[in-house]
Amino acid sequence: MPQNAINPSNSKRKFVRWRAAIIPKHHTQAFEGKITEANADILTLISATEFKAGCEARLMLEVHEYLGMESTKNTLDLTGKFINSALIGHISVFRHQFQLLALNHQQQQLLNKLTSS
Repeated sequence: MPQNAINPSNSKRKFVRWRAAIIPKHHTQAFEGKITEANADILTLISATEFKAGCEARLMLEVHEYLGMESTKNTLDLTGKFINSALIGHISVFRHQFQLLALNHQQQQLLNKLTSS
């Protein structure tokens, strides 16, 4: 069965390179990560730290919006939970999928704009 048949939103993902600070619920320490794929409700990220499925967290993302030759740096403050985690072989990092929860309208608009096209 093709992957898009399982998850129809998967076809709308966009490959990105966004810096992320990951702050698990009930923690004060931030962990570094990189967002590699994004759509309106799920982010895929790479991190040296493993996070268990179901773990809630806050993500602080540094994203750039390009308008022609100009770039505007924005910060997204998102909350959600990890839905799965996998160790990536020989490079010893984890690939996580993160389900976004309760975005405010402004953040949702910016995320939609950045992940469209």
